[in-house]
Amino acid sequence: MNHRWTQKEDQLFQKLLSQFNKDFRKIASYFTTRTYSQVRSHYYNDIIKNKNLYNYDEPKQNKKAAKSQTNKQVLESQTSTSMTNQQTNIINVDQQNSSKAKQENTNNQQDDSLLDFLE
Repeated sequence: MNHRWTQKEDQLFQKLLSQFNKDFRKIASYFTTRTYSQVRSHYYNDIIKNKNLYNYDEPKQNKKAAKSQTNKQVLESQTSTSMTNQQTNIINVDQQNSSKAKQENTNNQQDDSLLDFLE
């Protein structure tokens, strides 16, 4: 049994891969001489490992870049949360100050009313 892929099979595989992404069952259904396992193995063992041998543009994920991007997103999220918390604290302090001012005003009015009553 010949497991090597012919140039025509590779061309068809490339076209189907670009159309169906990694739906290997769907891709395998277009081959009469290849099974799902062979199609999947061809992708991972032949295409990914020997990318320079074939003309497939599978983007390679740089782990450091991905981690750096994730860390940046976490930091941005924490900064945003921190700023939101600070804004909330400012609002709460303003509300407390406003409540205190209203209470003092009410107390002053009551004191004035009591003084007026006593006079």
